Order: sequence, then structure tokens, then C-alpha cells
Amino acid sequence: MQYNHYSTEISNELGNKLVKQVIWGIALIGCAAFLCAMTNLFDTVLIIEIATTTSALLVSTVCLLHLYQEHRIWQRQELRLIKALLKQIQQQYTHLPPLCFMEGILLQALDTAGIKEQRIQILKKYKAQQSALDVFVKYCQQQHADLVALTHLGLSWE
Repeated sequence: MQYNHYSTEISNELGNKLVKQVIWGIALIGCAAFLCAMTNLFDTVLIIEIATTTSALLVSTVCLLHLYQEHRIWQRQELRLIKALLKQIQQQYTHLPPLCFMEGILLQALDTAGIKEQRIQILKKYKAQQSALDVFVKYCQQQHADLVALTHLGLSWE
């Protein structure tokens, strides 16, 4: 919960910085447009169109940057939870399949979960509830056993 609060705080701070950048950018564009209009460098209608288009591009670029940063925060949080969960599994269980195999199964399960919030909730549930973690580890062991049996027969699972 504390990490969610921290990521929200970072997100708000990032959003405030981006809003300030947009305001400064539009102010500079407005000043440039005003100077061009005062010196009759371009036609007034053309100046307004250029300033409006430039402002719209600035706002959309900043919004895309903000969305990208939000996505990166979620990715880092999810990756941190996955690594912590795999470390917990490694410490609590014996006779495990390779961790890269278990991570692959976990990522495949998360890909079917869909929404980012649901993915993180699933990871937190696994970490908090021992019964859910037991089921996941048993499933991984069974899948690995099936894979090993197929390779002993000379078959592959791809």
C-alpha cells in the first residue's frame, strides 16, 4: 500500500511538472505570435493557425509523455512484485522447476488477467495468501513434470 501511495505521489509530481511545461510552452508560443503580429511578419490568420497547431502538438506530446511515465511506474511495480514473489517461492519450497520456467508460467497467467490493476492484485494475492501460492507452485511443478516427461520421450512442447 505504501508503494502505491509513493507511485501516486510521483505521478502527481510528474503531472504538475508537465502542466507547468505546457503553460510555459503556450505562453512562449503566444508571445512569439504576438511579436509576429506586431511586426506584420505574417498574416494574422496564419499566425493564429500556427500558434494553435503548435500548442495542440505541445499538449498532445506532453500528455503522451505523461501516459508513458505512468505505464513505466506500473511496469516497475509489477516487475518488483514478480521478483519478490519468485524469491519468496525459492525460499519456502523445495524441488522447484527452474525459476525462469515458473516466471514464464506466471507471466502467461498475468497476460490473461488483462487490466494492469488486476495483474498487480493477483501478484499481491499470491504473495499474501499461502494457499494461493501453494496452488501456483503445485501447478508449476506439474507443468514442469509434463514437460520433462515429453523431453524424455524425445518430444518438445513448442
